[in-house]
Amino acid sequence: MNGKENQPVFEREIKGLDMVRRDWSNVAKKCSEFALDTILSGKPKEDIFSAIVDYLCDVNKNLEVY
Repeated sequence: MNGKENQPVFEREIKGLDMVRRDWSNVAKKCSEFALDTILSGKPKEDIFSAIVDYLCDVNKNLEVY
């Protein structure tokens, strides 16, 4: 209980997922982190799906430039 007014503070710990592998590129790690954060956000399924698809489409567009 370290938060304001004795509210619990939560930290995300990632274990056992491929996203913690050291041989993955930074872009793959960032995409995985975004997807995991979005899934755990508690938002409705449709919003989660749309946010992840939009994010990955943006990443794809940026990678096509290179």
